[in-house]
Amino acid sequence: MPREDGLLTIDGDEIRATWLGRIFIRNLAMLFDPYLEQQQLVAKPLFSKTL
Repeated sequence: MPREDGLLTIDGDEIRATWLGRIFIRNLAMLFDPYLEQQQLVAKPLFSKTL
């Protein structure tokens, strides 16, 4: 989990990436991307690979 790995903090209704988490910001954002699952079904990927 990103929170336990020190990649983000949650304070009330705010989620923030830590300095370490900023390296993986694209990966963290993927957790909230509603179109990502749909994109997985398409043969040609729309996004490049992440770290």
